[in-house]
Amino acid sequence: DYATEVFGGLERWEEAEALARKMGKEILGVRKSTVNEVVMGKLGWWRMKGRRDFLRLLYWRGIVMSKKGLRWEVYQEGRRRIGRDKGTWCDYTKKMMKEVGLEEYWEEQDVMVVHKKTWRVIVWKKIQDKEQEEWRKRMDSKRKVRTYRVIKSELETEKCLEEGTAQKRRVMAMVRGGTNDLRIETGRYEKLEEKERICIFCESGE
Repeated sequence: DYATEVFGGLERWEEAEALARKMGKEILGVRKSTVNEVVMGKLGWWRMKGRRDFLRLLYWRGIVMSKKGLRWEVYQEGRRRIGRDKGTWCDYTKKMMKEVGLEEYWEEQDVMVVHKKTWRVIVWKKIQDKEQEEWRKRMDSKRKVRTYRVIKSELETEKCLEEGTAQKRRVMAMVRGGTNDLRIETGRYEKLEEKERICIFCESGE
């Protein structure tokens, strides 16, 4: 995350996103085939883009509140160039603040007075709402997480990660995440319809 408040728009961050997802699966002890949204949901993680946007807005407040120094002068020049230079720091920041519902602060920045801790709470809530909404949309498009969607709707760390042994937590994650050895899951590899994925052990027809 080093200096992401300044260099948050680099395309190379996709590599960091992939690394974060990989480490999430290592932490949970689940299979590589586990859907990324399950990993993010169990750990309560934002995408790294969300983290970058959060840090960017904390940094933005520092610039606006200081109203002096070299970075303030550079920032003012950046504001004047919005609309002329696409993809600049100020251009992205303005658009992002509008996306998360903080446009009023951008418009009132010349007279804005917000305490550092208060601003942090405001920004965290806005980014959390945005990340959670997009996380839900991504899950809605994936059939494999049909069970997980029923039991998990909030993007927050699950309490079960603090209970039991590592093996118990791993099995729970696999059962919820659709990467277990139950026939309802393994039947997809045989290209069976869901109603045909009957348990071959208990003879219950379930």
